[in-house]
This record gives sequence, structure tokens and C-alpha cells, in this order.
Amino acid sequence: MATARRELSWTGGRLEVGAWLVAYLAVLAIAMAAGYRMWVPWPFVNLLPRELLAGRLAESLWNLHSQPPLLNLILGGALALERASGVAIETWLFVLHALIGGAVVAATASLLLRLRLRPWLRAVVMALLLLDPAFYFYLTLFFTPIYELLCLSLAALAAHRFVARPGVAGCVGFCAPVAVLVYSRALFHPLWAGAMLVAVAVAGSHAASPAMRRRIVAAMALTAALLAAWPVRNGLRFGVWGYSSWQGYNLSRGLAIAPPPVWALFSWERLPGADTVRAGALALVPERFRGIPALTMTSKDDGSPNWNHYAMIGMSAELGRRAIGVMIHQPGKVAAKALDTYWNSFSRSPIKTGGAGLRRPLFAACFPLLCAAAAWQTYRLRTADRPAAVALGFLLATVLWVLAMAVFVDGDEAYRLRFSTQLALWIGGAAALDGWLAPAASARTTAEDLGKPPQPA
Repeated sequence: MATARRELSWTGGRLEVGAWLVAYLAVLAIAMAAGYRMWVPWPFVNLLPRELLAGRLAESLWNLHSQPPLLNLILGGALALERASGVAIETWLFVLHALIGGAVVAATASLLLRLRLRPWLRAVVMALLLLDPAFYFYLTLFFTPIYELLCLSLAALAAHRFVARPGVAGCVGFCAPVAVLVYSRALFHPLWAGAMLVAVAVAGSHAASPAMRRRIVAAMALTAALLAAWPVRNGLRFGVWGYSSWQGYNLSRGLAIAPPPVWALFSWERLPGADTVRAGALALVPERFRGIPALTMTSKDDGSPNWNHYAMIGMSAELGRRAIGVMIHQPGKVAAKALDTYWNSFSRSPIKTGGAGLRRPLFAACFPLLCAAAAWQTYRLRTADRPAAVALGFLLATVLWVLAMAVFVDGDEAYRLRFSTQLALWIGGAAALDGWLAPAASARTTAEDLGKPPQPA
């Protein structure tokens, strides 16, 4: 009988995941009919010039100091497929992103089943995902948000599986999306990754045998070595001990710090003296790097600036030093930046749509309440359902990490940063509501068993 129930539950779960995948394909078809199309934002400063990705991919990636390499590697691979097949790069990328969208839907639906939420709460969360225009906007945009959403969904699901059944396979299942996420966007710092790896490893290995613990530790150590590889390469080659040379620039945003004259190379506006700075740009590049276009090109074919130019390294470091000085001596500026960013950027819609006047204060008010509710439910489940507590804790910690990076570092990009974690926020809120409803339902059942009228919740 127990085996039959498990089989029925597994079959029912698979059917539910399959139904949501069908719904996803239907809504995606509607979105495409409404005009959504795959596109590559070549002017985005995160992307290397197209001609370099097409003709000098390995050299350009080896000399990429501004960003983690994965996004440009995927784009370079798609360009190679375009050359080999004659099929447009947008077609290849759309196929990839459509598959990623399906994986996000399947992973989210599976996680909700594992969290054992009420069916109507699962349906609400899935509807919030599938009916969100931002989901299809970022699905058809070649940029990092959809990859972030994929990695976070898979990592949360893997964390639950690993804690429920500790083993090397489960550990690798969690480590892999975390590592891919770090190699996709500098927002997800190795410090965040290290904290998540240690927390999940400790939670998952408490019931494992000593031999299994050693294998789990070895898997975590290999992941840590992989995460350290790119910053060490950056440090040895460029003196940048991190995934991005923009760290100092990002810290300085919103702090009213005047940029140095070399900023004219990277500004989208035509600043006074820009021609003079451009004329002397090659002199800013060490001689050993002057034959590498990824480090010497000042602009792309479309006229947008190349933020991987070697001069970015020194300029960003200088802005970083000034920003740290402001943080130490003028903390009020940092607080003002954080509050302004939270209200004017983080709380706005991830895409520009109508009705922002209502949604902004609503989200700004609900965000801390949802975080607090998710934290409460995570704490409640720490002994009753350890795998669920770990999965929810991972999601909540990531939401708070992105919030901190958004309001203290990236400034006006916060609304885009928020997209990849707002699904985690809905999951945490749904879990908290499910936990709140459970005691109320239990109290009513007990009262009815005793022949008494149920008390109000």
C-alpha cells in the first residue's frame, strides 16, 4: 500500500510538472505572437565586440577582465553555429533560452512539490512566474537574468534533494549551478557562493557516514578551487583579484564621486575632451597588451564603448578607493544611496510597464514583510522538515544578498538585478502562508473532533 501511494504521488507530481510545461509553451507561443523576439543587445557593455567573439574568441575571453566569461562564451559559441549552419544567431539563442525557460518551470514546479505546499499555493506561484511579462522579456533577451533564474531554481531544488538524501551526486548537483552562476555574473560573488556551499554541506552531511562526509568535502573543495581559478587568473594577468574589474566603479555609483578624465572613453555621452582622451588611449595600455584588440579597442562597430579596454582597470580602481573613503567618512551618503535605490530602482518593475505608480509602493512595502515571513517559516521548519528549511534558507539568503548588492553597489541597475530573485520571494511567501494556514487548519480539526465550535484563526 505504501509503495502504491508513493507511485501515485510520483506519477501525480510528474503530471503536474508536465501540465505546467504545457502551460509554459502555450504562454510562450502567445508571447511570440504578441511580438516578443529574441535579440542580442550588442551595445550592452557586458558584451565584447561581435567581431572579436566571431574571429578571436579564445584570445578575447582570455583577456576578459571586465566580466565573468560564461555569457560571452555562449555568445561566441552561437556565432560559431551561425557561421557553420547559416542559421541566424537569434534562432540558436532562442532555442537555448526556450529550453532554459522550460527547465526553470520544471525545477520550480518540482521544488514546490517537494516543499509540500497546498495545490492552490503552488498554482499561485507558478501563475506569478508564467504570467509575468518580465519572464518572457528576459527569456528573449540575450543577457544574464534568465541564466541566473535557471541556476537559482536548480540550486534550490538540488539543495532540497541533497539534504533529504546526502550523497556526492546531490552535492555536485548543488555545486554545479552555483559555480555556473558565479561564472555568469559578478553580482554573485565568491563570498556568497562560499557561504552557500558551506551552509548546505553542513546541513546535508550531518547524517552522512564519515566516508561520505569526506567525499562531500572533496566535492566542495574542488568547487572552491574552480571558483578561485578565474579571480586568480585575473589577478596574475591584470592585478584584478576578482571576477570583474568594474568593482570600484560600481561601488562609486550614486555617491556623487567625480570620475577621472579617462571616463570619457567609457561614457555614452560625448564629453568635452573625449577626442583627446581617445587619441591617447593606446598609451594607457601596457606594451605587452597592445596587440590585443579586446584591450585596445575604444568602441564597438555600433559606436558603443568597449568597457573591457585596459584603461578601465586603473579608472575603476581609483573610483573604488574614493568610494571606500566616502563610506568611511560620509556614511550618510551611503545610507541615502541605499534608500534612494530601494525606492526608485529596486522596487520598480523589472521591465518598464504601465501602472508603476501603484506597484512601486506596494512592492516596497511587501518586500520586507515577505522576507520576514520566509525567515519565520524557515526557522519553523529547521527540525520538522530540514530539507525544506535549507532550500528556503538558500533562496532567502540569495534574495537578501542581491538586495544588498543592488542598494549598496549597483545603484540604478537594481530593478534588473531583482528579477532573478523575485521568484524566490514568491516561493518564500507561499511557504510562509502555507505554514500559517497549517496550525489554523489543525486547530479547527481538533475543535471539531472534540465536538466544539471551531475557534477563529
